[in-house]
Amino acid sequence: KDNAFNNRKISTYLSIIHDIFIQDTESMSFNDNIMSSYQYFEELLLRHSVERPPNSIGIFSLSDVEKIIDYTNTSYYGFYQTYKFIFGYQMRLIAKQVLPNNIEYPNKSYII
Repeated sequence: KDNAFNNRKISTYLSIIHDIFIQDTESMSFNDNIMSSYQYFEELLLRHSVERPPNSIGIFSLSDVEKIIDYTNTSYYGFYQTYKFIFGYQMRLIAKQVLPNNIEYPNKSYII
């Protein structure tokens, strides 16, 4: 809103962020680093900033790209680990408590 982006630019930016978010949260490892995510972000942003049909289409200008990078660095990548933890793959551990030395108490029905 502050940058007066039109609907086409807003829609493209949200699609880029959605693609990155899906890639980051669907990866099976919590240790996937932020650099690979950021490189993918730069690749998608460049693809939408240069007019080279059919490989890319120029939607963003150079000043738009600078504003988008600044905004994304503070908004998305500033909370990257939080998003990864909350929405990412989570392994669940189920612990079962047993008595030491595997001692079992008899059922009450056996006691006379």
